[in-house]
Amino acid sequence: MFGGFCVAEQYGRVVEVRGKTVDVQVLQAEACAHCQLCNTGKTRLHVLEMSNTAGAELGDIVLLESPARELMLASFVAWLVPLFAILAGIAGGYFVGGILWPENRDIVAAIAGLAMLPPGFAMVKRAGRLFGTGKMLSPTMVRVVGIDEPGIQALAKCNREPSPGQ
Repeated sequence: MFGGFCVAEQYGRVVEVRGKTVDVQVLQAEACAHCQLCNTGKTRLHVLEMSNTAGAELGDIVLLESPARELMLASFVAWLVPLFAILAGIAGGYFVGGILWPENRDIVAAIAGLAMLPPGFAMVKRAGRLFGTGKMLSPTMVRVVGIDEPGIQALAKCNREPSPGQ
């Protein structure tokens, strides 16, 4: 629990230390594979910059936590904003179609709904930039963990892949 909310835990490897900040390489969560709200792209591994609150050193494996509240908000934005855009397009198309082309208002509504899909995705992309530049979706470093802890083996396997930029 984190501040009364459930948290999502994730492990990462410290790949760079710069004073009080570190770069932590993490394996992309399955739930994030198609979202792209935080603009991490299609790679399985990505690097997060964060405060070194656990005193981690280069190569350490660290436990990260993200409050579920922020993750749920990101899911809301990623899924419901395009849906609302489509519904708004359908409603607007139905209304305008009833005035301009009453016998085919359903077709106008369907076309308007589809036409609102790209602006809906654009709103998600913009929200992703807002979330990504702030600390809202950024996980917090909790502690340095040992290699024998559960969940570390998958990270060790993935860390055999080259780091981004290598």
